[in-house]
Amino acid sequence: MLPGGKLERRHADFKFDSQDFRFTIGKNGALYAFCMTVPAPGTQLKIKSLGTDAKYFTRPVKTVTLLGHEGEVQWKQETDGLAITCPAEISFATSIVFKIE
Repeated sequence: MLPGGKLERRHADFKFDSQDFRFTIGKNGALYAFCMTVPAPGTQLKIKSLGTDAKYFTRPVKTVTLLGHEGEVQWKQETDGLAITCPAEISFATSIVFKIE
C-alpha cells in the first residue's frame, strides 16, 4: 500500500512488485488489469481478486490477452485467483496490461 498523505518523494520511490494490480473497465465492457511492474519472463502472476471465490468479478473469465503482445497467454481461473503465466519474452519498460473478458 502506498504511504498516505500528500504526494512526496516517498511516493515516487515506492517499489511495486508483481502482486500490485490496478483495474479499470473499458467502454467495451472488458476489464483491464495493470500490473504495476514488469515481471520477469515466464513468471506466474496471481490476481487474487479475480478468483472464483473472490466474488469481485461475477462472470467467468473467457479470454486473457496481454496488450502489445502478439502471442497467446497461458492462464487459468482458480478459486484463489486468476493465474497468468507471462510470455518467454517481455519487451515492456514500466508495466504490463492484461485485457480480461
